[in-house]
Amino acid sequence: MPTTVTTSTCVPDSPVFTVPETSAYLKCPETTILLHLRRGTFSYKRIGKRYLIPRKEVEHFATSGFQRQGAR
Repeated sequence: MPTTVTTSTCVPDSPVFTVPETSAYLKCPETTILLHLRRGTFSYKRIGKRYLIPRKEVEHFATSGFQRQGAR
């Protein structure tokens, strides 16, 4: 079952996001975030079962615009 992230669970000035926080910030499924981690779109550190993703990378990704990768 997907984790619901509310503003109370996010640390406002934290330098990292977890997968559920990144998912909520970008408004996309957690599986998409995990796919981006596997593809190397974001750098991350894995602590136990949690992935920590730098906030600056997520914010840059969100503001840099999206490019179509091409038809498959």
